[in-house]
Amino acid sequence: MFSLHEPAWVIRRIRDSDNGIYLTFDDGPSPQTTPAVLELLKKYDAKATFFVIGQKAEAQSELIHRIITEGHTLLSHSSDHAYSNYFKGSNAIENWMHDSVNKLQKITNAQALGFRPPAGVLNPPLLRAAQRIKLPLILWSYRYFDSVWSLTSRKIHRSLKRLKSGDIVLLHDEQKIKNQKIFLKSLEELLQGLALAQLKVRALSNSDIINSCRFA
Repeated sequence: MFSLHEPAWVIRRIRDSDNGIYLTFDDGPSPQTTPAVLELLKKYDAKATFFVIGQKAEAQSELIHRIITEGHTLLSHSSDHAYSNYFKGSNAIENWMHDSVNKLQKITNAQALGFRPPAGVLNPPLLRAAQRIKLPLILWSYRYFDSVWSLTSRKIHRSLKRLKSGDIVLLHDEQKIKNQKIFLKSLEELLQGLALAQLKVRALSNSDIINSCRFA
């Protein structure tokens, strides 16, 4: 469920990206898949942004530390990924987002300047809450639906014809066991293709986020 008229504090692309493209990974960290994702990113000198679930981050402190030390960005994908939060009032949603970001900051000792709502839902109470606490909502401009269907080579090659500077790409490092092998193979093909297209894979920075949104 998406808002038809998105306000300026919802980010789908990065302004002035200078040939940068932004791979983002949701729903982790996953002890099964995230380490292999990190190895591929290192192999192609790529940096990414991991939108983590707070409960998983607390349980995977060593993996969180590795993500940080290898130069990637960590941002909140909520503390619990519970859709029930969307059916609460704006004040409750504000507390949920605020607590999610604060808990992640305590884990990482770094400012988490952004929030990705589970499933990218943008309902009016959430939008109002984000505006009140001046919390940018970071979504995406391209996605593969890889949490539902396998990420395949065909999908990668089709996307490489469409991806461009400033795009925010949604992927998932939490994968079904049966899909993990093909996901990693396809991710490597994506990294290879972006390198050939001379698009630099970058992590979202605070300045990227600040420059790409505004609050009324």
